[in-house]
Amino acid sequence: MSEPRLVRPRINARTSRVYYVVHSIAGRSHRVSTGQESLADAEAWLQQWTALREAPRSARTVAELCEAYMSARVAEGAREDTMTWALKPIAPHFGALAPEDVSAPYVRGYLVRRRAHGVAEPTIGRELRTLRAALNWAEREGWIVRAPKFSCPGEAAARDRWLSRSELDALAAATPSLHVRAFLTLGVYTGARQGAILGLTWDRVDFENGLVLFPRPRPDAKKRLSPKTMPSPLRAMLESARRMARCAHVVEWAGERVYSVRNALLRAAKAAGVTDFRVHDLRRTCAVWMLHAGASFDQVAAQLDDDVRTVQKHYAHHAPDYLREVLERM
Repeated sequence: MSEPRLVRPRINARTSRVYYVVHSIAGRSHRVSTGQESLADAEAWLQQWTALREAPRSARTVAELCEAYMSARVAEGAREDTMTWALKPIAPHFGALAPEDVSAPYVRGYLVRRRAHGVAEPTIGRELRTLRAALNWAEREGWIVRAPKFSCPGEAAARDRWLSRSELDALAAATPSLHVRAFLTLGVYTGARQGAILGLTWDRVDFENGLVLFPRPRPDAKKRLSPKTMPSPLRAMLESARRMARCAHVVEWAGERVYSVRNALLRAAKAAGVTDFRVHDLRRTCAVWMLHAGASFDQVAAQLDDDVRTVQKHYAHHAPDYLREVLERM
């Protein structure tokens, strides 16, 4: 095992702004983001990371490993509030245990306890899967010899909510805010995720060629997002927003970048009478509208920056005729 060191590696031909810890396990190099741009902060992070790494295995509690896992995932771009929400209930039940003591009886006890508090099965399953991911991560990082194995309650059925055109019109009419209408239109006509839309700046909107060029979700992300064509409803909305723009970001409020539209959208949904609405439904709406318009799975996958197999798995029932021609020839 090599001595860990701090570096700012070149990622996608650019020197990273944050420091990474580089170390090796069994001759294989590993890299962990500290999430820190300051060398002093990165050194403090490394000191804490090394202390936990070098502690005797018996001294590493589940709580410590979960905290380290959350720090690493947040540094990689995961939402801290989501991670906290999933791991907070774990601490009172599992936190003081050594990782090797997490066994089926403890998991069953956790199930009984959470169910007694009225927590839904999908939520309990998500919490336990996050715990399992943290322990598997600790094994990969060499902090524990072997992660314990345990099963979790089944996942909830895949969500299939999408908006009709009348519902989208009602949502847009129910909000006076241009930034909310711009977000709605970008979501439905590009299929981009919330973070990409909120991170979009005007220098990435190409009116001349009719393209929207979303930024990478993170500076060090390997995946590029494909350019999105600007259909006429989206162009009209973006031209209106551009005339009113007071900052570099497309989705703005009072001259400042907007970091979340969730509450504004939920208020609009309530006012419009659009029930069971979530922000991610806009992406699903884009896929369903494309299939209803005759798009292929390849075209939908390209629009969503997904693979074709994922699109078929989630949206094949919205294109029931895609195998009809073949079946008719049987």
